[in-house]
Amino acid sequence: MLPPGRSEHRVPVRCLNHVSRVCADVEKAAAFYRDLGFSDCRRPTSFDFDGAWLYSPHCSIGVHLIRGNPPPRPSKIDPKADHISFETDCLDSVEQVLVRRGADYIRQSVIEEDGVRVTQIFFHDPDNNMIEVCNCDDLPVVLLNNCQTCSVAAWERGQATKMDMGESGSRSIRNSSESVTMPLVLDAAMSMCSDMSMVMERV
Repeated sequence: MLPPGRSEHRVPVRCLNHVSRVCADVEKAAAFYRDLGFSDCRRPTSFDFDGAWLYSPHCSIGVHLIRGNPPPRPSKIDPKADHISFETDCLDSVEQVLVRRGADYIRQSVIEEDGVRVTQIFFHDPDNNMIEVCNCDDLPVVLLNNCQTCSVAAWERGQATKMDMGESGSRSIRNSSESVTMPLVLDAAMSMCSDMSMVMERV
């Protein structure tokens, strides 16, 4: 176990690369994630087990599906359960996809103290893994430690690989002493990836 607190003991991770899901029916699960904007991509031929790889150019995140026996999960949608979260510019479009698929979902809004409204949609994939889609990029990232700077390496990587996706947005990142703005070039980024991509440097 790494000693806490000291910057030299921190593991220098960059961002989330992919999420793996064990699924009972690979094609059914793959079709579900395709509806969320993921595309099939090549999977290593050396694998001796069934599965599928999908990738979203909008958020630079992969979903790796593995055929197997997924652990039992409750069918009731609970926003407080563990989940992965994606950002989107159009929650209504996501809701239309879910309605078309006949999927159950919960839509709710959370209003923060500074007046920012975040809307969330929670639903399950075919194996009852919880997924959230939201406009969480509207919510400022408020740092609680002594961090003074946040690297924009993730933004630069996104600039190098982005497609024609329109005008860049921005996300406010602040602490008690200053505020900086990180441009966002992704119109649908995984919020967990957005938060993990920021490499903190203590000065």
